[in-house]
Amino acid sequence: MDHDEYVAARYGRLLDYAAELGCPEKVAADQVDWVLEEQRRHIAKADDPDPGVREALARHIAGEPEPRTSLVSYAAIGVVLVLVAAAVVLWRPREPPPLPSMFGYDAATASRVLGDAGYDVVTLAEESCEPRGLVLAADPVPGTRVRPGQTVTLSASAPSDPRCLADHAARSAAWEFVGFVRGEEAPEFATVVTVYLDGEPLALLSGRAAADPRSWTEPLVLIERAATRVVSTRSAMPRLDVAFALPLPLPCGVGLPTSYEDRESLRFSITAPPGSLGDEDCPLTVDLYRDPADRIEAVSIFQSIADASDAQAVPAAPSDS
Repeated sequence: MDHDEYVAARYGRLLDYAAELGCPEKVAADQVDWVLEEQRRHIAKADDPDPGVREALARHIAGEPEPRTSLVSYAAIGVVLVLVAAAVVLWRPREPPPLPSMFGYDAATASRVLGDAGYDVVTLAEESCEPRGLVLAADPVPGTRVRPGQTVTLSASAPSDPRCLADHAARSAAWEFVGFVRGEEAPEFATVVTVYLDGEPLALLSGRAAADPRSWTEPLVLIERAATRVVSTRSAMPRLDVAFALPLPLPCGVGLPTSYEDRESLRFSITAPPGSLGDEDCPLTVDLYRDPADRIEAVSIFQSIADASDAQAVPAAPSDS
């Protein structure tokens, strides 16, 4: 099992276990950190390292030596104790993992993601014109190193102003697609969906394949990358700009797909202050085109400058029969 994943998932529970064993709260974190580092090899090899780690933690707090399979001399024990004492003096606890971005998550999904990582989650309502329940901010902000077991407070949108109704449908549809990219439920797709990247056709997907993020390969990776970057805003998350347009202005001089030059689309851009996602005048931009039944029939993605500068050859996404 991956050591960092185990630490993120179990750290808070190990702190509770240390307290049950009588370890003082002010030193419990150091005791747990020490055992997690000492058990690194065991964690990497075991399918379920929890029993071994708990046993090692109990021994460590009780002051019992590690079991040995062979006899050693008293002189060797003395050398080991000296080395352990030196390691205790020089060793520093591992930095906790950075808090992930909540961009595009609703409060229920964000609470589940953070809870699975070992955080305690509190959700507060905040008046906003965004879709109800959308995460607007987190405290501490994404990117902050927060030790599992600590509390993360989420601010979730609670629309209350009638003026919010003006563009509510458009913003909801845009956030629905971002949520799909981030692992939530898929929007309604047409029987056949065409995917474009920088104005050029990339893939033709069946509706069933389009609803599976694994079919999209690189296009959704570009959106995920822009959505999860930590930027210099109050929330440390980028901004979502949404508009209907006909005809569409061209982002960064890239031409539109020829089949859709005269079609209205729902356009959203993931924007941030200059230097956060490249040039603010050329953010990652997505056009969603719908058929007469209001199902998404084409998705056109334009890379941001930051993405385009280090882009690799984009593989075609597999279609589904």
